[in-house]
Amino acid sequence: MTFRLLRTYAVIGLFDKQGERFITALWERLGEAGIPCGVQEYRGARPHVTFSIFTGCGKERAIATVAGIAKDLRPMRLELDRIGLFAIEGLSAFLGITPTRPLLALHRRIDAATGSCADRSVPYYRPERWIPHCTLSTALQKQHVPAIRRIGKELSLPRRFRLCGLGFTELDHERQRWSYERDFPFGGQGSLSE
Repeated sequence: MTFRLLRTYAVIGLFDKQGERFITALWERLGEAGIPCGVQEYRGARPHVTFSIFTGCGKERAIATVAGIAKDLRPMRLELDRIGLFAIEGLSAFLGITPTRPLLALHRRIDAATGSCADRSVPYYRPERWIPHCTLSTALQKQHVPAIRRIGKELSLPRRFRLCGLGFTELDHERQRWSYERDFPFGGQGSLSE
């Protein structure tokens, strides 16, 4: 199922400031190697873990659902353990995230909440198919693969950071623009830098 040329909503997990800096620096490094990534691909993009992409549900209802989930949570550890490639609807590079029980439980909770009101959900983000990851590039060409492998070997992985909030976004696929609607720090208060 493709969502190209549509507007979709997404529930994303937000990294702590150290994780965000690490991934942003990696995007810059990939960009210097000629690999389109991060804000070069989608204006306004920021490092994140996508839990769900869907249409329908109504924006305000979905935002309220995400806020309700985030208020009950505490920051959880994430381990970025590898660079990998997806060959689905093109070639994409990602940082793989170790699938821990708390992370998988959070994903199932988000999927159930958004699935109860969504018209359609991207099947790759359903619990039976989801691979926890942080996207590096969705516009890879075969000639980029050696540079991805080289940079991946130079990284000191695994790296540990924290997931410290959820975000609700709208993506205009036609204009390739992210719109961050709201961030919800875990625990319902404080900042994402804690």
